[in-house]
Amino acid sequence: MKARRIFVALCLAVVSIALTCCKGEQTASKPAAPAATPVAPSVAEVKEGKPADKPAEAIYSTSVSGHEHGVNKVFDQSVAPNDFWEAAGYPQWIKIAYIEAKELKGYELITGELPIRMPKDWRFYGSNDDINWILLDKQSGQSGWKVNEKRTYNIEKPVKYKYYRFDLTDGNAPEAKIFRIYEITLL
Repeated sequence: MKARRIFVALCLAVVSIALTCCKGEQTASKPAAPAATPVAPSVAEVKEGKPADKPAEAIYSTSVSGHEHGVNKVFDQSVAPNDFWEAAGYPQWIKIAYIEAKELKGYELITGELPIRMPKDWRFYGSNDDINWILLDKQSGQSGWKVNEKRTYNIEKPVKYKYYRFDLTDGNAPEAKIFRIYEITLL
């Protein structure tokens, strides 16, 4: 069963890469729609990964690729000084694709040594087809982060989804809108 899950995860990764390469262009992520309205995120270059010490139950992708601080670092249970995902400019997104639908009750964001670079505004969506997205949580004005602080956000009405997506729309850092997330824990 474990081998089958790994095979399925690899197949999803290959299809995702093939679709991205065939597209031949990058498009910016569109702003998310109002609450409970399905939205179709645009396709952007995908950086795939999974934490090396976890089974392949999910594939992580993001709007940023080719960076030494890949998206898998945000799901590796570490807030070490050089262990984060960082990008410049907004909007950005992070997508989690599970092999089987999973109910999340919430999530945690954890800072590291530079909390000023944490996102300030974002939306969190769920989908079962990777096309129609339902708003699960919206946060704005999340400022005043402290070093190694953990903030927990609950999903009001948890439902099983195969795909989850964070749309990061603004940050706290005044310089060039650089943001950095050290860790996301899905609950």
